[in-house]
Amino acid sequence: MSESIDLSLFGQRPYPADKPVVDPARRGDEWESDGTAQFFEGKSNADLLQSAFDEFPYDYSSCHHLLTDEAFSFFLPGLIRLTLENRDSDQSALLGDSLVNTLLKMAKGEMNYRLQPIVDTYNREQLGAIAKFLAEIARIDPYPILEKDPALNALQFFWGQFLPETSHQRKNAET
Repeated sequence: MSESIDLSLFGQRPYPADKPVVDPARRGDEWESDGTAQFFEGKSNADLLQSAFDEFPYDYSSCHHLLTDEAFSFFLPGLIRLTLENRDSDQSALLGDSLVNTLLKMAKGEMNYRLQPIVDTYNREQLGAIAKFLAEIARIDPYPILEKDPALNALQFFWGQFLPETSHQRKNAET
């Protein structure tokens, strides 16, 4: 994983036991929702390791779609770490693609219900770690058509404002 992304900024506390992990309306009627809820309940971001997901009986690359907005916000750092630490895994690569596309939709204003808990919960430095994830994905997995790169577009539309300003950016702004 890129050393410049400090996911320890998000802490190691477990997800609150009194908060639903998946939409309560989806519990009991969809086996994947119940399994996802049971898997994530009581876990912290530090628990989201490849070894834990090796036991996950479903497609973990799409499990984040089943999470409530608050649970998605909470577990996003762990899902980012899982993606970056396991890029050789097909499911982790698919998870990364799915996270990037979700972050792009948020950046374009299409998923404000998902974006708002993230912005309300995390500080600028933490939001910067999410932006660095997008920059890292753009670097290690470049999209064939630069103008359509979802990670770069997500940075351009919203997330890039949380990246630390580089001396090159400051120099260009002064001219």
